[in-house]
Amino acid sequence: MLGDKNIAPDRLLSSAEALRKQKKRVLLIGLDAATFDLVAPMLKGGSLPNLQSLIKAGSSGTLLSTIPDLSPVAWSSFATGKNAGKHGIFSFVVSKPRSYEISLANAGLRRAEAFWRILSRRGRKVGVVNMPFSYPPEEVNGYLVCGMDAPGTSSDYTYPKELKSEIKELLGDYTIDYSFVGSLERENREEILRRLFEAEKKRLQLSLHLMRKFDWDLFFVVFVALDRVQHFFWHLMEPNHPLYDEAGAERFREAIPEMYVKMDQLVGRLLEAIDEDTYVVVMSDHGAGPFDNSVPYLNLNDFFVEKGYLSLKSSGAKGEIASLLRGSRALLRKHLSPKMKERLKALLPGAREWMQSFTYFSGIDWEKTKAYATYDEIMSRGVRLNLKGREPQGVVRPGEEYEEFREELVQTLSQLQHPLTGLPIVDRVYRREELYHGECLEQAPDLFVFWNDHAYFCGNALLDKSKYREVKRPGRQFKLTEIQRSGEHRRNGVLIVKGAGVNSEFAFESADIMDVIPTVFYLLGEAVPEDMDGKVLTNIIAGDYLLRRPVSFSSERGEVRSPPPEQVYTEDEAEVVEERLRNLGYIE
Repeated sequence: MLGDKNIAPDRLLSSAEALRKQKKRVLLIGLDAATFDLVAPMLKGGSLPNLQSLIKAGSSGTLLSTIPDLSPVAWSSFATGKNAGKHGIFSFVVSKPRSYEISLANAGLRRAEAFWRILSRRGRKVGVVNMPFSYPPEEVNGYLVCGMDAPGTSSDYTYPKELKSEIKELLGDYTIDYSFVGSLERENREEILRRLFEAEKKRLQLSLHLMRKFDWDLFFVVFVALDRVQHFFWHLMEPNHPLYDEAGAERFREAIPEMYVKMDQLVGRLLEAIDEDTYVVVMSDHGAGPFDNSVPYLNLNDFFVEKGYLSLKSSGAKGEIASLLRGSRALLRKHLSPKMKERLKALLPGAREWMQSFTYFSGIDWEKTKAYATYDEIMSRGVRLNLKGREPQGVVRPGEEYEEFREELVQTLSQLQHPLTGLPIVDRVYRREELYHGECLEQAPDLFVFWNDHAYFCGNALLDKSKYREVKRPGRQFKLTEIQRSGEHRRNGVLIVKGAGVNSEFAFESADIMDVIPTVFYLLGEAVPEDMDGKVLTNIIAGDYLLRRPVSFSSERGEVRSPPPEQVYTEDEAEVVEERLRNLGYIE
């Protein structure tokens, strides 16, 4: 029933206007990588009482992540309500225009406005804690504490700046992101898990402090522990996982479920700090599932060499030089003082970017190369065509030749099979315009490979022998990664919404991650910017409530930000962030 039909239209309008003027608050909680695949059975067992209470009192369902479901893309699409073709973040790194060089992605490169800027401009008070890809911090009507793309607590990672010293005084050591892969061993797993949760408890303590000290209309905090523990402990939970370790499972079989219980407890603490009139939204940027990195991996660049799409220079010396440079970079990072690094940078401007690009794309004969896999992360997905007029030594002509060759790549990649099982390993190959639209579309790779269940390991570093070991299989040899990464992202995240007007005990099939912020705007009583790609999830709103308080839109277009004139990181900061991403297994 949609409401009393006897109510006059003018009274309905005045009622809607009155509702909009009432002050609404939203507590938005991010549980990075949470999935109903694990949450659902735990709810049945009663081990997640706080999430259970929210689900019972509100609406819940699967939240579909972006393609690809990488954190920088997903969180940026969430924060802006826009697709990557409008915000311009497609991976952990960005390709420099008219160059084969790459640099680290961060929020400084995001072209579209995030929700905290829009709400601040409208006079709403916002608090943001640990939002991934929010560095450098922007001025807001409230406070902002940056997440994983911030170099560290020595940087200016907060707004206002003085909040940084307040955090130090309150918590002592504050951990932006605890990356532990470089030190993960069987003997120290217990300590790793303890430190991971300690970092999250401090994040909760900071959040409660800020929620009590400052007035706010929207408070948002992200907890990342589920993502980290699922990446590296999944094989200890499932006996049928190829990397299953019985000795490790005896102690850590429950490591992932226990972290879900702990995250539920943190959610409960946050719920205690709000009143019944506050809306609660719990979401994840993507889900998670098992990942078999024991199977032979396909290196796209090696595959392109085999197919004749990528050409190498005749001498193998380039690969050897690349390995030497990679080792040299590690030594320089470890042994040079900050002052010496800055002096070296002044003497050799651009040397770091050159070395980085050289070590990843060394030995390529660009004048004979038509396609290459971009350096986006270990699970390589992006493919760029060496386009004439766009790349420095492009060979593929724009127009008909570009489209014909791109179609050839789509067909070739779509037919890839597992070398042992013969099963298809590619779910679909997308042209970039099939996924994105907007002013940043031209920055995207030309193609995106979506692997079946993310279960087929793919690399992209050309001819890099240093990080792989050879394993003999019948008929041929395959290279296996040494990184014990046993869990990987899935598109199916979680969304739970509870509050006045929200249908209770209502399960919806799926929503898009871009729908979260438009829905939050609606709950706050704010007009939704028309240029957002996401939509308000009206299916979770009770019909009579929606009639009295219809969705409103604003023609206000968010600021299209210009890229910064130079990299926002110093040399040392870039090294810190790069090492963090490498330790998390996100880049090679």
